[in-house]
Amino acid sequence: MLVTLIIIIAFSLLVVFHEFGHYIIAKLLKVKVEKFAIGFGPEWFGFKGKETHYSVNLFPLGGYVRMLGDEAGDPNAKAPRSYLAQKWYKRAAIVAFGPVMNFVLAILLFTIIFMVGVSVPDTSTTRIGYVYENTPAFKAGIKEGDIVTKVNNQEIKGWEELTKIIQPNYGKELRLEVLRDKKPLILRLIPEYDKERKVGILGIRSSQKLERDNPLNAFIKGCAETYSWTVITLKAIWWMVSGQIAPEVSGPVGIAQMISVGVKAGFASLVAFIAVLSINLGVFNLFPIPILDGGHILFLVIEAIKGKPVNAEKVKIAQTIGLALLLLIFLFATYKDIVRLLIPGPK
Repeated sequence: MLVTLIIIIAFSLLVVFHEFGHYIIAKLLKVKVEKFAIGFGPEWFGFKGKETHYSVNLFPLGGYVRMLGDEAGDPNAKAPRSYLAQKWYKRAAIVAFGPVMNFVLAILLFTIIFMVGVSVPDTSTTRIGYVYENTPAFKAGIKEGDIVTKVNNQEIKGWEELTKIIQPNYGKELRLEVLRDKKPLILRLIPEYDKERKVGILGIRSSQKLERDNPLNAFIKGCAETYSWTVITLKAIWWMVSGQIAPEVSGPVGIAQMISVGVKAGFASLVAFIAVLSINLGVFNLFPIPILDGGHILFLVIEAIKGKPVNAEKVKIAQTIGLALLLLIFLFATYKDIVRLLIPGPK
């Protein structure tokens, strides 16, 4: 029940921020917003503001902002406060700020993570934070919480000193002196060779410490993290389009499953996943596909170049094609989600 509630809140948060972007710029530009809706289908509850009706609808996947005269043929299209009566660049700003707010949400979420604290390796100590199964450390009986004091009678003061001794000594027996519950213990083990890193390993991980940032540093890191994930997202899309990697997409089923995993992994993992999801939504919505925000912006740029709006019938045809393309992507993503659920990959 809790996981389901968190999934609904996560989806709703993405939608609210996206639609708020359209809403706030429309308001700032004096365009009349008739309705701000979260979700689709029958209205669950709502209220009337000064001129806008706010509602939460039965199905929480999605939402919309309806403005006065926002469709061709609308009798209010020429009213001074209608959407279509605005200059092309004002309409472009209203459309663009939906995806922009998804990036803003990502920055805020990453900022919260850095302020609350991020677990980082504590290299100032030799305390064992985790022991991997079927490794030399595991077989020798090393346990989480053990503190390594000496290796081959050499005193060790930090994690970096420990790794510098372990890495070049693969295949050679090491004598470790450790403290367990404040009691000294001697263990003998042989580091195994890691083919990927080409070093010796014991199969241990350092203990972690919580690193917190002040609001300003957290915000700066949040911006940097959002930028990095945006670049990663764009590269991944390019690699899929160019055939360098196999197409991997997730629909609502897969996303809900990943949120569920994030819930179990902890607060930071869940919030980080929602932030990355918000970035993906922002990037995807800027694609020049008719019916998406990027498609609307494309039509507005064409309008600016031509000096007149794109023919309404052509826009409708393009949007129909765009809708069909989105449905195909949705069906493909849902199919992939179901396949992943029914045929899980190797563990």
